Order: sequence, then C-alpha cells, then structure tokens
Amino acid sequence: MSKKQSFTNKQILNNSCKKEVKSFIRKNKIDLIFISLIAIFTLIIVYLLININNQLGIYCSDVFIYLLNSLNFAGYSIGTRSTMYLSPIICFLTSLIFKTGFINQVAIFTVTGLFFPIASIGLYLLCRLHLNKLISLFAAFLFINFSLNILWAANGSLDIPAIAISIWIMYFSVLAVDKDPKYFTIAFPLFVIGFFTRYTVGFILPLMILYILFKIDLFNKIKLIFDKKLFKRNINNLIKSKSFKYSTIGIVIATGILTAVLSVLLKFGSNLTFISQTQDVISGGKGSTIDPGFNPDSLFYLTNLPNFISSTKISFDGPIPILEDPTLLSYFILGLIILGFLFYISKILIKLKNRNIIDKKEEQSVSVKIANEKENIDVEIPTSNKYSRKFHKILPIEIAYIKIIGVAMLSVVLIATYKEVSSVISEVLFLINILLVFNILNKYSIKDLNFNLSMFSWFIVYLIFFSFTNIKVDRYFITVMPVIAYFAAYSLNFLINEINKINFVKNNLFIKLNIPFNSNKLSNSKTPLNTNKLSNLNKLFKIFKQDNEDSPVNESVINNMKTEQNTLANEKIIANEKIKESKCIDDDNSQKSILSITLPIILIIIFLMSTFTHLETIPTKNDVIQDPIKASEWLMSYDPDYDSKVIWTHNRRYYAWYLKTNVSGAYETDLPKLKENNVSYLIFNKYILIENYTLIKSYNHVYIYKKIL
Repeated sequence: MSKKQSFTNKQILNNSCKKEVKSFIRKNKIDLIFISLIAIFTLIIVYLLININNQLGIYCSDVFIYLLNSLNFAGYSIGTRSTMYLSPIICFLTSLIFKTGFINQVAIFTVTGLFFPIASIGLYLLCRLHLNKLISLFAAFLFINFSLNILWAANGSLDIPAIAISIWIMYFSVLAVDKDPKYFTIAFPLFVIGFFTRYTVGFILPLMILYILFKIDLFNKIKLIFDKKLFKRNINNLIKSKSFKYSTIGIVIATGILTAVLSVLLKFGSNLTFISQTQDVISGGKGSTIDPGFNPDSLFYLTNLPNFISSTKISFDGPIPILEDPTLLSYFILGLIILGFLFYISKILIKLKNRNIIDKKEEQSVSVKIANEKENIDVEIPTSNKYSRKFHKILPIEIAYIKIIGVAMLSVVLIATYKEVSSVISEVLFLINILLVFNILNKYSIKDLNFNLSMFSWFIVYLIFFSFTNIKVDRYFITVMPVIAYFAAYSLNFLINEINKINFVKNNLFIKLNIPFNSNKLSNSKTPLNTNKLSNLNKLFKIFKQDNEDSPVNESVINNMKTEQNTLANEKIIANEKIKESKCIDDDNSQKSILSITLPIILIIIFLMSTFTHLETIPTKNDVIQDPIKASEWLMSYDPDYDSKVIWTHNRRYYAWYLKTNVSGAYETDLPKLKENNVSYLIFNKYILIENYTLIKSYNHVYIYKKIL
C-alpha cells in the first residue's frame, strides 16, 4: 500500500470517528450538558471543602494511616509498613502526588475529593437508566447536598471514594444484564478496585449477583432440576451465551488485578489483616467495647437519618464531628420517599387485584390436564420423570401460596435471628426473600421492579451490616446515601405522573364525555360542532391505552368512543378534528410538562442554595485537632535534630505524619519505661509529673516533656 493510500485511509477513519462523535454529542446533548453542570458544581464544592479542611486539619485519625502508607508507596519510608493493606488504591494515587515533591495533607484531600464528582455523575447515569434527565439531575444534586456527604468529602477519608466506585459498579452491572454483557468486563474488575479502596464495597457483589438472578428468575428455574435433559440443555445454552463469555473475561481480568494488588502488598511486607477481619464479620463479630465508636443501639442510623440528609449544625465531640438539628428539607425528602412508597405499593396492590393475581384460565387448564391424565387420555406433558410430573401437577395458586408462605417464614426467621448469629446470615436470608418477592410479582409486569428491588436491597444489606456491629460512625452510612437520593427522585417522578393523570381525568373525562352521539345531528345541525370534545375523546382513549396500562379502564366508555369515531362520515369534519386534536394534545402535554419541569428545577435551586449554606456551618477551628499540629511545628523548630531522637507520643498516627519521622506510641502504663528506653521527648495528652523529665511546652490538649540530662 502506498503512502498516499495509507494517508487517505487514515483520513477516512478520522472523518468516520468525527462523525460518530458528533452524532453521539447531538443525540446526548442534554445529558452531556447536565453532566457538565454536575461536574462543575461538584468541583467548586470540592475546592471549597479542601480549603476548609486544610484550615481545620485532619479530624479522622484513619487518614493519618493512609498518609503514612502513601509515603511508603512514594519511597519515603518512616517506619512500619504493616498497615499497607488499608486502602492501597487511594494510598497509591496519593503517592503519585507525593512523588512530585508535594508532601502535604492537601494531596489526599484532592484525591478523595475528586471522587465526589465521579460519584455524582455516576448516580446521574444510574438514575437515567429508569428516570428522565431532569429528575436524574435532581437526584445528583440531592446527593451532592446531603450533609453527611459534604462533611466527609475531600477530607482524606475513604467513604466518598468507596461509594463512587460502588455506584459505577452497579451502573455497569445493570448495563451488562439489561443491554450488553460486554459491560461485565468493566463491572467485575471495578469491583476488585472498589474492594481495595474500602473493604465494605465487598457487599456490592451480592447485589450484582442479585440483579443477575432477577434476569434469570431463579425460582422459575428450580423445576429444571427435576428434568435432567432440560437442565443439561439450559446449562449448555448458558455456557455458550455472551453473558457467560464476558462474565468469564471480566472475572479473569478481576483476578489479575487482585493478584497484582496482593503481590504489591506482600512485597511491602504488609499483613493481610482484611482476611481475618472478613472472617470476624462472617462469624458474627460485633467490635470491641473500647473502640471510640462503640454504640450498641441498633436504630442508630435510622434515628440519625434526618441529620444525614440535611442538618443545620455541626459540632465536635473532641475530634469527631457530629451532625445535629435536621432542617425542613430533610423531613421533606423523607416525607417524599414515604409518600411515593405508599402510592407505589398501593398501585401494585390495585394492579394485582384487577388482574386477579392468579390467571384463572391457566388454573382451569392445568386442572383439565390433570383430570385427562388420570383418565389415561393422551396429553402432552412437558416433563420426563415422576418427580417433574408431580411438580407439574401443582396448581399455580398452590405455588403462589407456597411462595407467600416462604416469604413470611423467612421474614420471621430473619427478625428472630438478627443480632443473634451473623450479619452475613441475615443478609443471605434477606436476599433470598427478595428473590421470592420478585418471583411472585414479576409476572405482573410491574415497571422498574427489578431495579427498585435492587436499590432497596442495597439499602437494607448495608443497614443490616452496620446496625449489627456495635461500632457505629456517622460516615459509614454514606454507603446508602445514593439509594436515598434515587428513591427521593423516583418518588418525585412517580407523584408528578400521578398528579398529571388525576388532572387529565378531572379536566377531560367527566366534562368532555358530554357530547351528542348522533352522526346525523352532527352533519345536519346548523349549530357549530364542538370539535374539542371529539378530539379529546381520541386523546383520552389513546392515553389510557398506551400510557396508563396500570389504571383500570371503563370498557363502556371506550366502546362509546369507538362508536362515535365510526359514525364520523364527513371527511372534512374528520380532518378538522385531527388538526384540533393535535392542538389539544399539545396543550395538555404542555400542562403536564409545566409541573414536570418547574418542580424539579425549583427543588434543584433550593438544594443548590442549601449546599452553600451548609458549607458555612463547618467549623474551621478545633483545638483538639490543631494542637498536635502546633506542638509538632514547635518541636521541629525547638530541636532541628529531633528526627534522630527517640520520641514517644500518646498517638503515633498524628505525630508520625506531622513530624515525618518514626515515633512510638505510649500509654500511661508505659511512662515508667521512658528512661530505660532512652526517650528524649514525650508528647502526651495530659499533664503528669514524670521523674527525670520536665515540661517544656504545652497547649490546650498537648504536653511536651524533655529528658533532663
């Protein structure tokens, strides 16, 4: 091939790519604009939070471990590497900034802060799978506005990065199941990355599996066990499917990432303590009573949920921030979710009632088949052994009752064993229960059933785990805040649609049915024809037929509509009707769109203003947080050769980072050993008389002692 031909081919390829990009942008213009708005707004919030947190200081002691691990990754080892297993992903990313020579807490603030827009954009896209653009934008801005998220974003903690990756894992998992299995090649590797970002991301895996099982409808496949041929055939089909192929590829890639991460950790000499932690969780461990976060209250997260959504005040209990005094916005969101949930459930119950839950015709057909079989009449039985024939004889209503009884029994067992065995056991029982509920309701074509059950399971699985353990911290509940935002948005969308339907029926059904049903009078009458009534009949029939499948329709009304339509013989009248009908439909749609657009926009603006208001409530001064910084800076100035001395401190995490040297932790019981260990400086959290040591500097909560030579 000549150079000219090669250049021409490249030009054609580039032009083709440009056309595809332009086509993509044109088709997704509004989505891209909304994503840009989310990114810009969240980055502004992150920038402000970094400044606030840098002024306040680090108030989560775990962040000091991540900073020390980052130093180790960057090649600045200052002591033990036993904690390298803690968040190697975030620590590695932070180390890349350290390698540039910028060794500052702002580095980890920036790394963790950048996950905030990633989480918000991911939530927008996740909601877009089942909600419209504007409602999804509302969900994203609501998520950004949550007080709990703002408090713990861009401060070095792992909760926002973990939830960001969890959102994207669920997004790609849903895409893989519903649209293209190729997304499994992203979902599974991303799960491993998320797991090593924060280990609680591991609970997303059963949620991924749950969504896959929804697609399979597991309980409908149980009967295959009784038919070996059919079972083998389904297994073969599964192995040959694209889903199995790309799932396998995704798992292989994920295994490769897992192996690479573990090998790096082992290279640094890290203890894989997360393995023992996982074993402790499975065995039902509830945490130590000496932990600062010890709290046996099982309802801690639910009672504090209003504060997590929107609070008016942030106070500190020592270095621990506490959200207090929920705002009216918080109760509005909770009320919106509860109201939407009640309407959604009531609509499902109405639908089940109208469709009789069990198809009576199917039940009668099965009964006839059984009767014919007893009379030895040649009837086709789609089963191949005595067990499957027995299963086939069970009536649908009997199967339904068995499933309902199963749900009730599992619920009782779940409640009875909760807090008594293991959170993992409780979660397994819950997920089995959800599969049964899905199997019962799935045949009735309930909109968004599988996705809504998955999101609900997301909330309950994490609630069970974090409520089970006696160690409770506010920030742990960030793991379910996307679910709160989604259900608030879904409820808003659901209620708006219901209001639109009620207004339509009120304005059109009762008034516009009062028209003459006589074609001769229509054609011969000198009175001007009320064409709006006929056009709205057409519109009403069309909307009830296409858009309101869940609503019961009066058959006599529909028949009258059809009769009236058939009697319109005059073609000119029909033509005029079509023109006016289109105008009426446009008017009605415009009325619907006003509520559908204005209400979400108003709420978005309110939450935007609330976000900036909440930022102002974050304190920028706290002596408990800032005294160790002052003490470290003073000691470095007092003794420039301090890093060659033996230093003991009451909190190794703080001072190993602030002094950038290896220090040892010391309790009050260790103080008699100071002299024999040749300790030059002791930094302690209270005043105490120590033989051979003198107090040389003190702050509100920090005392520095020096050995008397």
